[in-house]
Amino acid sequence: MKTLYTLIALFISISFYSQNFKETTDYHLTDYSEVLNTTKVNYNKTFEISLIKDDEPLAKLMTLSKNDLDVFLDTKVEILDNPNLNNIKKVVKVTFEFLDSCLKYETYYFLITEENLVIKLPQLTYRQCEYATEKVEYIFPVQQFGKENTIIQSLSFLDENQVTDGIEIEKTMVWKEDNKEELYSSN
Repeated sequence: MKTLYTLIALFISISFYSQNFKETTDYHLTDYSEVLNTTKVNYNKTFEISLIKDDEPLAKLMTLSKNDLDVFLDTKVEILDNPNLNNIKKVVKVTFEFLDSCLKYETYYFLITEENLVIKLPQLTYRQCEYATEKVEYIFPVQQFGKENTIIQSLSFLDENQVTDGIEIEKTMVWKEDNKEELYSSN
């Protein structure tokens, strides 16, 4: 009976105290608004988009053409403080949304170490052609469905309020600070 109460308490604490990503103004992207609003643009020219903090580029995200920008809808920069990974103080998540017959999402995750080094996780891409019922994402230990010392790449299932109510694990990466260079591409 004592074990049952412990499990119930653990479930309740994870459900109520798990963290989520929140929007931030500390990090932003290369300003490409001038390119979006220009009527006469060279379609062969490309534009580099970078993640920026304190006017310093931290990491290159992607290179876009004017054609890419024509189907661009939105972007969002979010952070997850204290993801409960050794020597990682925050995770920065950048999501690009494109409309090309269906919605296409390209998501980039960056782990920021205590020494302010940037570790780039592999990019995630997925499409949604109708009402959103699932998405591909990384889940960190402090989030709902998170696992200690593990980054989970998941197919997350969404309820009618667009909240994750279940996951299918596609890949797990055990976080060990000493082998991060082997597990992740660093920038």
